[in-house]
Amino acid sequence: MALNTKQPSVDQIKTWLSGMTREAAVDFLANMAVQHAPVMEAVQERIQSDPTFTKLFVRSLDWSTTDESLAKLFSQFGEVLEAVVLKDALTGKSKGFGFVTFASAQAAQMALAARKKTLDGREITCHLAAEKNHRPSSRAYGSSAPGFSAWTSSPAGAGATADRKLFVRGLAWETTTDTLKATFEQYGPVLEAAVISDKMTGRSKGFGFVTFQTPEGARVALAQPDKYIDGRL
Repeated sequence: MALNTKQPSVDQIKTWLSGMTREAAVDFLANMAVQHAPVMEAVQERIQSDPTFTKLFVRSLDWSTTDESLAKLFSQFGEVLEAVVLKDALTGKSKGFGFVTFASAQAAQMALAARKKTLDGREITCHLAAEKNHRPSSRAYGSSAPGFSAWTSSPAGAGATADRKLFVRGLAWETTTDTLKATFEQYGPVLEAAVISDKMTGRSKGFGFVTFQTPEGARVALAQPDKYIDGRL
């Protein structure tokens, strides 16, 4: 029986790999990179330019910090492609956090390794933006205190939208789906928003859901602890 020596196509290789678990695929790629220099070079090149490894989330910024001063501070670690201080869409005031994107993963790692960073008189902290552990405070979610709005990740079982969908409670009775959506669009493109209503009366139940187009939008929304909708916090 003759062996098939024809070079497999990219689609064929993808089909083979898709049958592997994520852990198995990672182990396989890591072993291939160690054993073959071209694979290692390709992996390193990909990592150096991937926003997953080059974009940082920065918090505890002073209200006076600007895009320029943020970029200047982080430029000591390497070339900065973009530095943005997020601002309130209505007031134009800083929200106290932002993002810095480096030209390389190495520069981002140097910034992360620097234990103490001070900007405009305040000590700031940063994490990779792709990480999910930089929510600023438990005050922003999970509270059941009267009059307090809890902003939490969606319940388990949300599938592909689990990292993009937020559960919102403590809404004013008059808050509409359009108002809810408009409020959260300042954090990123919103795919869907819904205020849940009673089927019998049509009145709001005081909670709803917001689904962003990207996980980053959801993380930015969670990073802002105080949100006002129709006069309620």
